[in-house]
Amino acid sequence: MCAVVSSPLSYCCPALITPSATPQFPLSPLVAAHPKNTPVSPLLATLTKTKDFKSFNCRTHEKSPEGTPRCNTLSFRENANLFHSGMNPTTATTSRISRRFAELREAGEMGIVAYITAGDPSLEATEKFVLALAAAGADVIELGVPFSDPLADGPTIQRASERALKAGTTLHAVLGLVRDIRNSSQVPLVVFSYYNPILQMGLEKFAAAASSAGADGVLVTDLTPEEADDYLRIVRSHQLDTIFLAAPTSDDERLQKISAVSSGFLYLISRTGVTGAKDALPDDLPSLLRRTRQFTILPVAVGFGISLPGHVSVLGGLADAAVVGSALVAEIESATSKDSSRGAIEAASAALSARIHILKEAARTGLSRRTEVAP
Repeated sequence: MCAVVSSPLSYCCPALITPSATPQFPLSPLVAAHPKNTPVSPLLATLTKTKDFKSFNCRTHEKSPEGTPRCNTLSFRENANLFHSGMNPTTATTSRISRRFAELREAGEMGIVAYITAGDPSLEATEKFVLALAAAGADVIELGVPFSDPLADGPTIQRASERALKAGTTLHAVLGLVRDIRNSSQVPLVVFSYYNPILQMGLEKFAAAASSAGADGVLVTDLTPEEADDYLRIVRSHQLDTIFLAAPTSDDERLQKISAVSSGFLYLISRTGVTGAKDALPDDLPSLLRRTRQFTILPVAVGFGISLPGHVSVLGGLADAAVVGSALVAEIESATSKDSSRGAIEAASAALSARIHILKEAARTGLSRRTEVAP
């Protein structure tokens, strides 16, 4: 017998189900829809008719108040492509990122991932911006580490990196900023960086410092899965999510590789080229999202060119989150590039808050309201 426990993504299972060393994943709404005390065999029959996987197991951690052996998740073998989205096997019970996406999914709501460049115009200002973004409803915040050669970024973020570097911003200082933010907010934070600053600091030192400061994940824009073995081993050992980029040019084999090393969420680039706000999304984006879903159970966040409520609305039912970056960085630039006074920083904070409010409204209503799991 299986019974739903405290979380809709958790189950209790009989101790006779052998604990498994296979990866653990949260349950899809299909499974969660089964009533309490659903026998295992009908549950398996439903699942095996729906997707291509062979077996599941359960890890027993403790007993429920009724004395039933409890486990946090079911684990699946052969093909994890059972869900519309999900959480990382290694951080499902601890990651703020995973918990936030689970909450969004339960609410049928699309998430907003906000990117800003740390240190533009100052680290003190960035802390105020992060708190304003979080208060306005940003679900995950990416803190960009300024770099002297930001090849993946368009002019807006390039200029922000230049300003932040001139202000003396370093990777070490950004991690200190994360620690300061944690005194006021529990919003999920991703350290967004090129690989050079991390390699220069040292992988172990970086991962330990990021984890200790309160970061939840790391996204390295120019690190490929083929070169990431040491990075993955060390960063994961410090319970940090490893977020990777997938692109329209990624073929099926590459999407599979990227999905295998990603956790927290998968960042899907909507178009080729560099970052920057655009008026319209690519026509082939829905098909790219459907193809990506064949290879991952993680939430998929779409970025590059997302700036308008209409973009968020169009993505509803297709993506789990929209990543907004250049449009936010432009708001900061507009308010502070010539004047970084307290009043200018407050004006920038207000502009960021207003932008996120509008995008979150689009995520909660209209096309973005997801009443069922997309195929």
